[in-house]
This record gives sequence, structure tokens and C-alpha cells, in this order.
Amino acid sequence: MLRALAEVSPIPLLISRQSDGEILYCNEKTGALVGLPARELVGRRTLDFYDAAVERAAIFEELRESGRVRDRELLLKTASGEPVWVVCNIEPWHLGGEQLALVALTDVTRRKEVERRLQESEARFRGFVENASELVFALDLRALFTYVSPNATRLLGREPQLLLGQSCDALVHADDLPQLWRCAEQTQLSGVVQPSCEFRLQHQDGSTRWFCSTLAPSRNEQGQVVGLTGTAHDITQEKQAILELQAANQHLRDAQMQLLEREKMASLGMLLAGIAHEVRTPLGAVGSTQQTLAQALEKLTLELREAHPEVISDASVSRLLKVLGDSARVVGAGSTRVSEIVQRLRRFACSEESKLCAVDVNAIAEETLALVQHELRHEVAICKKFGPGVSLMGYPGRINQMLVNLLVNAAHAVRARGRGTITLETRALGDEIEIEVKDDGIGVAPEHLNQIFICGFTTKRHEEGSGLGLAICKTIVNEHHGSIQVCSQVGQGTTFTIRLPRCQPERLTVKPCPFG
Repeated sequence: MLRALAEVSPIPLLISRQSDGEILYCNEKTGALVGLPARELVGRRTLDFYDAAVERAAIFEELRESGRVRDRELLLKTASGEPVWVVCNIEPWHLGGEQLALVALTDVTRRKEVERRLQESEARFRGFVENASELVFALDLRALFTYVSPNATRLLGREPQLLLGQSCDALVHADDLPQLWRCAEQTQLSGVVQPSCEFRLQHQDGSTRWFCSTLAPSRNEQGQVVGLTGTAHDITQEKQAILELQAANQHLRDAQMQLLEREKMASLGMLLAGIAHEVRTPLGAVGSTQQTLAQALEKLTLELREAHPEVISDASVSRLLKVLGDSARVVGAGSTRVSEIVQRLRRFACSEESKLCAVDVNAIAEETLALVQHELRHEVAICKKFGPGVSLMGYPGRINQMLVNLLVNAAHAVRARGRGTITLETRALGDEIEIEVKDDGIGVAPEHLNQIFICGFTTKRHEEGSGLGLAICKTIVNEHHGSIQVCSQVGQGTTFTIRLPRCQPERLTVKPCPFG
């Protein structure tokens, strides 16, 4: 019965003599384990299959001390010398005064191979983590460090062992804590990796370094998030490069502003001829009226000196008084007109580009039309279509300059074909406003449409244009975070459509007006 049970047992079984290890019985599973038929194993000694003889001595030492052997891992060798790992259980057995050992073996070679590979994989992973350029860390749900890679010493000047159990809040810059907390909370609640976040960590020497980190959830066997793991890449040099790039961009913007100022002065120079014409007429009126007033006053003085007081009621005196009144009104009107012209010039020159304020686009449009009136002359008619509520937060001088450039260009296009009309239309579109400048001039060739906003490109003669006007318009629109589009057909005209948001981020620096 016992032999039958041993033969059908799924595990290798054998009986050996304790004194010399001779195998008295084994089942076929034992033979399969060592690579020999069971009948050939009988009579051989168990010592032949130990990988190291000392293992047998250790087993029998345990057998003497404990009375049995339980779950002892043992490295054996097959008949061909191949290693085989087993879990050995031995129960002493006495038969006819002889001490025997009942041995049960479980083949765990595959498990040991898996463990070996797992250990190698863990060693490789640990080597990767410990030698990676990134800082690798793990946090529990209280944001306490449970693991910190050794390169914390290189990156932060801190010993990893001293950080274990410490809160990460103590290392993170105070200004960056809210962002890191949000990222950690989203990772914990969503259970998925969140987009990377940037923050500063305190170095042991008191300095700060920038890091870009990605957090991932760590789960237990039940799938619950029990912590966070993360990698942090040192981006201090990249941040420094960005600052240097921003400084370089600022220099470029400053150079661009100087270019815009030169273009503005060129526009002012173009306008001065018309302004001189506008000023000449009221000044002539002022001079003529002043002479008339002087003569009238002289006559009045003579009359009053020679005549009696009742002469005041004389018709000639009345006429002289009327002339004086009319002359005074002419002087006043001329002075007012001159003042308005000078004031427009002052507002155009004092753009206050860096000062964000509420802008009534319709008022700016009216002022711009008055400013460029001399460019329109008699060949160009103006059609105004101003919508209600067209206002925004912007830079009025810049918008004025943009409209000047567009209207002057439109006037040139209209005069190039003789006579025509410029339509200036404004409208409110929800959170945006729209400005449309349309002319029925000569139009723009299709091959030039994608180049007209390029700085320096012009289809005019060199003495007529610098190629900066539309490039400046594009820059001004971009500064207002808006868009500008152009539609044109040769011989039919051109339409520029500008869309600007009502709200703008305020710039900090304010440029003083040169006129005081």
C-alpha cells in the first residue's frame, strides 16, 4: 500500500539510510528529477547528488537538533551535472533498529530562475535609478519621502538617508508649493500620471535649483493609491537660457521700437507739409484780422477824440464796432483751428505706447481722419460707418498710428487710379471689436499679398515708401493680441480687417511724452 502511494505521488520521494546515505527506495518522480531511472538510483548514495557535500552535513545537523527537516532549500545536481533546486523535507524513520530518512523533494528550479532574473532586473533597475541624472523619489500620502535616489547628494547636496521620513514641503520653494500640491492632488484623485510641473528645490548651500517633475500613482494590491513616485529633472540651465533669451528678445523689441519711432517720424514728416498748409490759412486770417483791428481801432480813437459822445450812435461807429467784433471772431476761430492742429500732432507724437487705457475707437478714428485730411485732398472721399460701443483696453497712440498707416496707404492706392472712396467702418463683436479699412484703389497683386506685412517690402518707389507701414500695423495688432487680414483684387481695391480683443494684459513700463 505504501509503495503504491509513493509511486502515484506527484512529488519525488525516497528512503535512504542515515548512516551512509544509501538510497533504499525512490519513486519515478525522483528518477525524473535527477535524470536516471528509479531502479538505477537504488543502491547509490545521496551524497552523489549534492552540489556541495557540506550541505548534507548541515541537513543532518538540523535533523539531529530538530528531529526533522522542514522546507529547506537545497541545490542538487542531476546525473549529467546540471544544477537543480529543491525544497527538502526529511522525516526520520526507524525500521528494524536501523535509522532511515524519508525524504520528500519539491522541484523549485523554475521558481529560483524567476527569482534570479527578478533580482537581476531589480539590480539593473536600482543601478539605473541610482545612476540616473534625474532625481527619483517616492512619497506617501502625507508627502513624506519614502525613497530618495543617491544623486540627491549631487543635485541638492543632501544625504538621501536624512531625507527619508521628511516632508517634501521643506525642500520646495514657498512660491511653488501650491502648484506642486495641485499636481499631487490631481495625481492621487485621478490615479493617472499628470502633466509635468516645474518648481524650485532648496540646495543645502541655500541656493535654489529648478526642476521639472512628473508624478505617478503608487498602488497597493487592492489597486488603491497609497503614494506617489516621481522623477525630477534639473532644468536650472534651461531656465537660465530662457532668461538670457528673454533678455535678447527684449533687446530686439527695443530695437524694433526704435525702428517704429523712426517710421513714426517719417509719417510725421509726410504730414508736416499738409499741416503747414492747414496752418497757413488761419495764420493769414490772424494777420489780416489783426491789421483790420488795428486800423479800426485807430479810426475809432480819432472819432471818439474829435466827436461828442453821441457819435457812438453814428452809423459809421456802428460799422466800425461790427468790424471789430467780426475780426475778433475770425481771430478766435483761427486760433482755435491752429490749436486743434497742434493738439492732434501732439497726441500723435505722444503715443504713450506702454500705457494701457480705455480707448474709444470711434474717437480715435475721427481724430486720425482729421490728422490725414491733407493726404485725402479732393480725389478721395471718406465714408464713415461707426458702430456703437466700439471700445477696448489698448494703446491709443499705437491704434492711431496703425490707422494713419492704413489710411495713407489707401489714399495712395485711390489716387493711383485717379479718384475713389475709402470706407472706414467699426463694429462691436462681443468680446472683440472690428475695424475695416476699404478702398477702391488699384489693389494688390496676388503674388504680393503674402509679403505685404514683411518688414521692408514695398511696391512703391523708394522715395514714396519705406516698406515699414504695414509691418508696423501687423506689429501693433500683435501687441494687442489681435489679428489682421487683407483681401484684395487688382483694379477693384483692397480691404484690411482688424480684430482686437476688448481686454489686454497691461505692460509695466511707461514711456514719457517728449512734448511734456
